[in-house]
Amino acid sequence: MTSPEFSRLFDVRQLEGKSLKLEPTAQERAALAQRFGLVRIDRLVAVLSLTRTGLVVVANGTLDARI
Repeated sequence: MTSPEFSRLFDVRQLEGKSLKLEPTAQERAALAQRFGLVRIDRLVAVLSLTRTGLVVVANGTLDARI
């Protein structure tokens, strides 16, 4: 199994109810573009809020991309 091009680990307990912004580096965007057969990805930003019920985590938010 290969490593994902864009991955972040965090403790949901510390982020629950807070806004979280995820944005890949230029190198990660290039790797994602290659994987999906795109010329390039100029922007990829997710702004999320997390809620947790037991072992279930739900993410709600927006994804902004420029390809």
